[in-house]
Amino acid sequence: MRGVRVFLIVFGACAVVAALALPWLFHRVSDLSDTLNEDWKRWKEETSAFVAEHEQADCAPEAIARAKACEGFSCDFKISLFVEQCLKEARQSPKLCADFPKNGRGNGKWLDEKCSGDDVKEVKPQTCMLIYSSLAQRCASKRAPKKL
Repeated sequence: MRGVRVFLIVFGACAVVAALALPWLFHRVSDLSDTLNEDWKRWKEETSAFVAEHEQADCAPEAIARAKACEGFSCDFKISLFVEQCLKEARQSPKLCADFPKNGRGNGKWLDEKCSGDDVKEVKPQTCMLIYSSLAQRCASKRAPKKL
């Protein structure tokens, strides 16, 4: 019987603490959500402003610059969205894929070369690969034979 009383006292105390903490916790999560929404909205506006005034060849260098300045758990996701939107919406660049391997062979070597330069030292290797993989996909799809 004593064990049941101890259990009920501990359980009751936990329930009271939880009941008092829930409103505070809800408020903190709501504040975090608002902050994240504002951050994403600002990021999207900055991306749209960049895309409106640049061409596709500017996308990867800008993504590298943004990756150097980006902090937090969502950086790779933001950088990925930036590169995709930029390559899709920026003005066409005739020289965008000039140094991309012509026959599709050597794509891995091309990626390694792009991600080993001095200009990408401060960027995580996986972020650099993410950026240039998006560019490689764009270049490969431009060179793919047209289906009839």
